[in-house]
Amino acid sequence: MKKLCTPKCQGMGLIDLMLAVIIASLLMAVAVPAYDQFIDRARVARAIGDIGLIGIAIERFGIKKS
Repeated sequence: MKKLCTPKCQGMGLIDLMLAVIIASLLMAVAVPAYDQFIDRARVARAIGDIGLIGIAIERFGIKKS
């Protein structure tokens, strides 16, 4: 029976592993700031919506008390 793998093809080498780590870290360097900006914009949008709801509640309170 013929061997499928020679001694040279034993798996990932150190260089391959280092390249994978470098690529993953570069992707994270781009993704994390973009995610932070997305979260900040979402928080601002929610705060604006909450301020609008507070304004409506204040108007309703004023109408009920008048």
